[in-house]
Amino acid sequence: MSKQELRKKYHTIRNKLSKETCRKYSHDVCRHLLSLPTLKEATTIAAYKAIQHEVDLSDFISNCSIAKKQIFYPPFTSENIQNIEVFLV
Repeated sequence: MSKQELRKKYHTIRNKLSKETCRKYSHDVCRHLLSLPTLKEATTIAAYKAIQHEVDLSDFISNCSIAKKQIFYPPFTSENIQNIEVFLV
């Protein structure tokens, strides 16, 4: 299966999830990320703003901000979705 086909498949699956299910999965992912030993040592992290039923990292990002970690986001527009530049927030 090509990368494009996989993206389409999982995009379809994600879009069928209820908002409550998305919130639960997002919470579980954030909790797991916050428990990683490498995060405790990290001073800088890269993150993204969730769109279209993606995992919402808001809780993770909030915790990292409270812990005084630098947080980088990639710029995002429909024209440059593949751009890998990052900006300090």
